[in-house]
Order: sequence, then C-alpha cells, then structure tokens
Amino acid sequence: MPIRIHVLTPLGALVFTGFRFAPGAWVGFLLLVLLHEMGHALLVMRYRLRVSSIDLHAYGGLCRWSGQATDWERAVIAWGGVVAQAALWAVTVGVVAVFGYPRDMFARELVEVFTRTNLWLMLINLAPFPPLDGVEAWRGVGELRRRWASRAPPAGDPPRSETSESIPDTKLSPEEARRIATWGKHVSVKIPITNTRQESAIPLIGKLSQEGIGVNATAILSFNQAILAAKAGATYVSIFAGRVADEGNDPAIVIQNVRRWLDDWGLSAHIIVGSIRTVMDIQNAALAGTHIITVPPQFLPKMVDHRYSRETVRQFVQDAEKTITQMAKSRAAAGV
Repeated sequence: MPIRIHVLTPLGALVFTGFRFAPGAWVGFLLLVLLHEMGHALLVMRYRLRVSSIDLHAYGGLCRWSGQATDWERAVIAWGGVVAQAALWAVTVGVVAVFGYPRDMFARELVEVFTRTNLWLMLINLAPFPPLDGVEAWRGVGELRRRWASRAPPAGDPPRSETSESIPDTKLSPEEARRIATWGKHVSVKIPITNTRQESAIPLIGKLSQEGIGVNATAILSFNQAILAAKAGATYVSIFAGRVADEGNDPAIVIQNVRRWLDDWGLSAHIIVGSIRTVMDIQNAALAGTHIITVPPQFLPKMVDHRYSRETVRQFVQDAEKTITQMAKSRAAAGV
C-alpha cells in the first residue's frame, strides 16, 4: 500500500506541539497518525477491499480505499484506527511499567504522545461528527447487538452443519434468510438471482448484505446478473458453466469478464463455478479466474490420472531395477 506524505505534514506536527521545539513529540504525532490509518487499512484488506493509499497531511491522515462494503464492514473499518491507537497505548504503558519512565527527553516526549495525548485523540476521533470516525463507528454498535441476539437458534431446533442453504422459490423473504443465517457464523444463504415469476432477488441481496448476512447469489448465467449481484453485496456469485454453454455462450469468457470487472472495481465477491460437465470445464474455469469450482466427485480421479504419468513411473521403476541389477553385478565382479 503506498504511503504518501504531503510537504506540509511537518507543519501539522509543529502546530500540534504549540510551535515549541519538541522533536520527540513531532515524531510521536506522525507515528500515531500513521498507525491510526494503518489500523483502517488492515481491516480494509481483511474484507478483501482495495487500499488505494495512506495519506499524511498537515491536519492528520486519511486511508483511501475502494470497494463495495456493507454498513457493518464500514463500521468495523472505522474502529480500526482507534483500536490500533489503543494497542499502542497498552504497549507503551506496559513498557513504562516494566522499565520505568524514560529519562531521555526525546523518549519522554514519545511516551507522553503515545499515552496521554493518544487517549485524548481517541476520544475526539470517536465523536459522532463528520469527518471523524465516530460517525461510522457507532453505527456498528446497534448492528452488533442485533447480530448477537440473532446468533442463538430457537429453542428445540436441531443443530445444523450446512454452509449454504437455498430459500425456496416461494419465499424470497429476509425473514427466511435471517433464520438460515442463525445456523452458524460461516453460513451463506443461497438465493437464486431470480425466481420463476421473474422477480429479481437483487433488493433482497442488498438488504441482507447490509445486515452482514453472507449471500451466495446462485443460478447466474450472464455477466449482467453477476455484476448486479456483486454490486448488491453478494459474498459469492455462482455461475452455472454448463448451462451457459447450453445457451450457446462461452462460459470461460463470462467467468473471465466477471473476474476482471470485480478486480477493476475492487469488489470482494468471489466467483463460484458450478454445473461442471467435463474435466475440461474445470480447467477452463480455473484459467478464466474463478475462485471456487464445485467439482463432481467422478472427475477427481480423471484429474489426477494421466496415461503418460503412469508410463513415466513405469520407466522409472524399470530404470531403477536395471541399476540395482548392474550394481549387484559390479559388486560380484569386484568380490565385494
């Protein structure tokens, strides 16, 4: 990730110290700002979004990023800077507790910035006023409460281990999706991109993704369907390669175009390719850039085996046997 420092950045550190000569405080301020923005950047990358740059300027810093993030992800990313500052405060307090307060003026100024000043800046940054992080950060608290309450399955329900489940065609409803999502934290709700009545699932996908529920948008047969699902916030877009080919189109081109578009726009959706009919379908999907392929079990032995691999191994064995025989003859001739 590129780190860009504006030419007037030192002026901000000077203003921060009241225009007094305090090199330790200057360095501490710049490091604190950098650490804060890196806290944002790490969480951006955690959600597979794109960090454009970290900018340091006279009045603070900015983590520039792009991608389709849910409201929950935005809230978590907003907390990243303050969490990084809190970690620095804890480490500094621990070091001082073990080794004592430093005598060197430069180090004392660093400690002052990393502790007392750090706490004040955390409190200020969490104020719910733009452009401070508190605007997005506090929105996540209510969402966290709702998620915590929804994790417990209803009493009497049997434990479930599914990682993906479909909503029936007649129940394209958020209530059914939320029920399925309570089965486990790694569950993604499988929702067809449309139903038999030509009702689009895009609004439902968008609503669920904003609530932090993983969605596998399935039954996708075109580039347009895939990008709409991804823009709506789908975690996965499932392209049915065999059915795409049945319609006279090249599934590899569809997969390749979707992958390129996702990468160009920095979206976090992953491509799943299903409806695999031959081993060549697996190869084509992989080369086109898909993230996941649902491989039918009958194709796995064919992917591993190759007649010339078997022939090569047979030659290895023959050569080894010849070598062993030759070594035995040589030992006999030498009287060993």
